[in-house]
Amino acid sequence: ALPGLQPPPIPVNLVASLNSGGFINLNWLENDTTINAAADFKIFRSITSGSGFSEIDSVATENYTDYSVSPNIRYYYKVQAYNAAGSSALTSQVSRLAGLSGNLTGNLTWSPPGAILAGAVTIPDGSSLTVQAGATVKAAPIVGLVLKVFGALNVNGTQQAPVLFDRSDTTGVWNGIRYFAGSSGAITWAIIRNAKKCVWVDYVDTIVLDHCTISDFTEQGVYLFESASTIKNSTIANSAGGTQAIYANGVGNSQILNNVISNAPVGIRRVGNAGTGWITINGNDISNCSNAGILISNAGGEAFNNYIHHCLCGIRLQTGAHPDIHDNDLYANKNGLFLEGAEPTELKWNNFGYTAGAPNPNTGASIRIDTLSVTNNFMAQKWNNFYNGAALDISNNTATTLIATGQYWNAQALNGPIDVSLPKASHNANAGPTGSTGKAVSSGQEVLARIPDDYVVEQNYPNPFNPSTKIRFAVPQRSLLSLTIYDLTGQRVRELIPERTYDKG
Repeated sequence: ALPGLQPPPIPVNLVASLNSGGFINLNWLENDTTINAAADFKIFRSITSGSGFSEIDSVATENYTDYSVSPNIRYYYKVQAYNAAGSSALTSQVSRLAGLSGNLTGNLTWSPPGAILAGAVTIPDGSSLTVQAGATVKAAPIVGLVLKVFGALNVNGTQQAPVLFDRSDTTGVWNGIRYFAGSSGAITWAIIRNAKKCVWVDYVDTIVLDHCTISDFTEQGVYLFESASTIKNSTIANSAGGTQAIYANGVGNSQILNNVISNAPVGIRRVGNAGTGWITINGNDISNCSNAGILISNAGGEAFNNYIHHCLCGIRLQTGAHPDIHDNDLYANKNGLFLEGAEPTELKWNNFGYTAGAPNPNTGASIRIDTLSVTNNFMAQKWNNFYNGAALDISNNTATTLIATGQYWNAQALNGPIDVSLPKASHNANAGPTGSTGKAVSSGQEVLARIPDDYVVEQNYPNPFNPSTKIRFAVPQRSLLSLTIYDLTGQRVRELIPERTYDKG
């Protein structure tokens, strides 16, 4: 130590405040800038007023930010100056409750480490919040704590540095992120978990969730109300007592695209308004749902190119549901398609498989109908493929004969009034099951040939489309044909396939 050097005096003007992320800032002034000036400052903290202080850090500046705090906890601080001659006494304590609550005004950014929330936080109309890659947002697990968005919320995670939204404690839940009418934004590469509703969208059609991981929800992973928002490329799983991974309610046309959904009572639930709602469900992998992979009522829509497996019901339609269902793989479900007072507009080009890997493997069917109102032609000539298990069970629908012509059969017996006959197609010679006007299907035997009875051009799908669509066609015999598009006035637009010979099929 220098000759005559004395310990520094006590720092003055210690103040505790919150930064924009809800962490605690400390500021003070050195009390001597002469030879006895402080070399460094020690930071002491306690969660008890007047006692229990311990050193947490030291700095050479007159400010410090404590990023190790948890929301909704009051912290007490003291500061001590020291140099080579010794230390000052501790300052008087100051305190601050950690975490944000109330309105966040202006255009804010949460960069790493992120933010902590002590209560309900609102982004008002006209304000915006951007959460940068790698940030962590921790919310106190208290009732009513929700990140409310009336302005704009954009979450810009990356694959290498996703944004994390989570509770701050090891127990309890928070209320998630909620977009209100008039808000905007997108959530990309985010992990959102341990909430009642992880994401809630009200009356907004433009919100996009992309490459998100949503889990451990007690109600819904994503709840869409009167919203035509989009959920894509995301993983939604591990319901903690919740009811649906995705719940779309109202008249909006939600887009559910290329997600992995599992371990919830219902994977995707769509409830419309007097049959006017719509939903597009495309390219999803849905599994291990104790009620249904997809459950629709009072709404239309299109479910295609999905892989739905190991659920109690693959797709379940209730009163007022009228979706198009095509090009899906429904495998190892107790019931592949369960109709309760509703039926699809069309059922075509689906694969129904049933094995011992399904829940309750000794019961169920590829299609089960518990209603007396089917129009009986929604699957006629639609070329669905049934294999390895019970195919059709409409034993509770004895008043209607289901027309099930034009399918591919490699399945067990049918049950109920079912017509599987097809002119010019070969049948197994066995007698049909009781009540059936068609033929029995013994395990492993092909009943219908894979050849259509007439020339068929299917409706293109998706429709409308951007940038591409698919058009299926079939021919009953070797034929010379071309495929040409015409507009509504009969004018030739484009020849898709030049004239050539096609084999039957």
